[in-house]
Amino acid sequence: MGVLYRDDAGGAWLLHQAWNRDSRNETFDAFRAGTRGAPLFLVPPGLDVDEQSAVRASAVLAAKLLPEGGLPYAFGSATLDREKGFLLGESCGLSCATLVNVVFQTARVALVDESTWASQRTSKREAEDREAKTRVAAWLNAGDREQALRIGSEPELGRPRLRAEEVAAASSQTTRPLDLCTAEPLGQQVLAEMDSLIAEVSTPALPVEQPLTKDVTVNAGLRTE
Repeated sequence: MGVLYRDDAGGAWLLHQAWNRDSRNETFDAFRAGTRGAPLFLVPPGLDVDEQSAVRASAVLAAKLLPEGGLPYAFGSATLDREKGFLLGESCGLSCATLVNVVFQTARVALVDESTWASQRTSKREAEDREAKTRVAAWLNAGDREQALRIGSEPELGRPRLRAEEVAAASSQTTRPLDLCTAEPLGQQVLAEMDSLIAEVSTPALPVEQPLTKDVTVNAGLRTE
């Protein structure tokens, strides 16, 4: 997932964390060309005009501050500093979802109450988070063993995971921030709608052709079969 926004000239750009050390700010047309026809889903933002302007400015800033060589992939957070760039602190890195969340946080548009991702997390969800992180660590192991070890061990392994569908769902709401108990079912609705659209079209071009009518919106991601 990523933040789709317009620059000052009206061009559409997508800011996203594609993978480990692969942080991208690319034109929407270039991104579409790279998807090879896979379905692309845009989530209309529940933002007022001032919030849209603030998030767009934040996305422009984040794009300028992307480090050469990209950000490490993990499930942490960061703050943006105009002089120093992305400050990860104790975080191991950013995922596609947490990069989007950082952009909104920098714009002072809080999508989620992250404290509830710990306080409201069930044992089932904790097990799912651990499984997902273990899987990502295994994928990373061949190319970046050091980062794989960070993700696949404590304390990172036990920390809550902010999921892409939940961030996308939160961005569509007008009342924010969302707690986990609210965001989780809304995130499942996003996934269900994505799967429904895939089932309805014989070719996946239709969702990709959805026009960008706002200055900023959220790309919920790709669903491939």
